[in-house]
Amino acid sequence: LQTKRDYLPDRIFKVVFVGDSAVGKTCFLHRYCHNQFKFLFNATIGIDFIVKTI
Repeated sequence: LQTKRDYLPDRIFKVVFVGDSAVGKTCFLHRYCHNQFKFLFNATIGIDFIVKTI
């Protein structure tokens, strides 16, 4: 049985979301990575990141 630390990923992708304010970039990422939908978010000032292992 392999644990997460016993293998190296085949590929690593870094994705950047850029766009107008208040269009749902943070909401989209949160939904994809955590499978939860939040209606209210504070505005992201600067940078934010989320990590998901597939």
